[in-house]
Amino acid sequence: MNRWKAESRLRYLKSTHYPVDVTGDACVGDKVVFIETLTVDKKPVYRIVEAEIIRDSYEGYEKKTPHLFTLADINGRIFLRPAAKIYRNGLFAKIRSEEQRIAYLREKHLRGKEARARREAAS
Repeated sequence: MNRWKAESRLRYLKSTHYPVDVTGDACVGDKVVFIETLTVDKKPVYRIVEAEIIRDSYEGYEKKTPHLFTLADINGRIFLRPAAKIYRNGLFAKIRSEEQRIAYLREKHLRGKEARARREAAS
């Protein structure tokens, strides 16, 4: 799919099924959609990914490592992606309970602070 078609499809999904912009602050339980860029024969190919975030982690503490998301797509396939790649073109989610989401975000931000503190102490 070319970039124009992918962006057009993403605009449609945002307006109908995924109205909440969670770029930069996604958490476990969010059902999200984003554009993923792949390279095929040295040409960029874009695809729309619809998935649910089932886990996030800050791997490793001794050096700077990425914030990773474990996702399950609509077919049940589980895969890992760095947060920076998911957030790059915008990340949009379905509406859900704010109380539960806020609790997950507090816990996520606390783990992120701890990971940064450990990384600074190790260097």
